[in-house]
Amino acid sequence: MVSRYFLRSTCYTSKFVDPGDILIVCLYVDDLISTGNNLRIIAKFKEAMISYFEMTNLGLMSYFLGIEVIQQDDGIYISQKKYVDNILKKFKTNFHISSREVDANKGK
Repeated sequence: MVSRYFLRSTCYTSKFVDPGDILIVCLYVDDLISTGNNLRIIAKFKEAMISYFEMTNLGLMSYFLGIEVIQQDDGIYISQKKYVDNILKKFKTNFHISSREVDANKGK
């Protein structure tokens, strides 16, 4: 990673940075997600990973660690509806699930 395009962070040894840009990478077992503020940097990172490891680019994230991710022009929404549905089925309950937006700024 360091030899390709990035510098090792002096604070966090597992964090790599391109001066002036942000790239955040999350690795969990065999899932890798990345995000950042520069599409060129994200594309370079993907190319480097695909050339070094056997991997596939699945595009925009839609599901990760049991959380459904819905990406729209007006924001990113997360839901655990499928998880809750499975629990309700397991315990044979008859509850109805409804969706509700949460105001992230409420209480600030």
